[in-house]
Amino acid sequence: MTAASAARGLAAAALARVVLAGGVLGAACGGDGRDGAAVDEDGGDIADDVDDEEDARVGAVAASIAPTSFVHTDAGPLRALEGPPVAPCGPGGLLPEGDALEVRTAWCDPADVSAPLPVDVPADTLVDVTLVHNALVADGGHAHFALFVGDEPVWDHQTAIPAPATFLSPRVVVQQAHAAGEPVVLHVHNHGSNTYKLVGLRLSSP
Repeated sequence: MTAASAARGLAAAALARVVLAGGVLGAACGGDGRDGAAVDEDGGDIADDVDDEEDARVGAVAASIAPTSFVHTDAGPLRALEGPPVAPCGPGGLLPEGDALEVRTAWCDPADVSAPLPVDVPADTLVDVTLVHNALVADGGHAHFALFVGDEPVWDHQTAIPAPATFLSPRVVVQQAHAAGEPVVLHVHNHGSNTYKLVGLRLSSP
């Protein structure tokens, strides 16, 4: 073998080592050894997967309804079923307290308060309600809470009275799609003279 042939052989071997090292480095960095792009376990580009996830989140629901935006309504879905009010809602029945809405059943019983949906919501939207009440007095009765989105009942709960002060935080699912502007109605029916506070109501995608 001539000196020139030996030199060409060494150069080719060195080039092969460089190419091999590049492939190993690409794989170690999450690539496929071809162009350094990160790939997932199916061989797809991870960047494309991230873009797809971002596109899927475009239609996600994330909205809150301020408790103090709720106002008294005579059109609550349960009003016709419960007959004349025990205490027609007067000025002292519904009061803002910070960011919460306070319902005093001595001056408003039952209380039906309503606020419009701020956004369109598809079926399966989650609704998180935060409601608190003081110690409930007046033996032998119960407190009744209900929540409607449009004409759909989404939450119904009863608490026997007397009862200690309680923090309620149900998460419920809207079964139907509803358009922005449809009413969200909270119903509070009470036995005795008690105080309740709507602290928060949030809509979100599952």
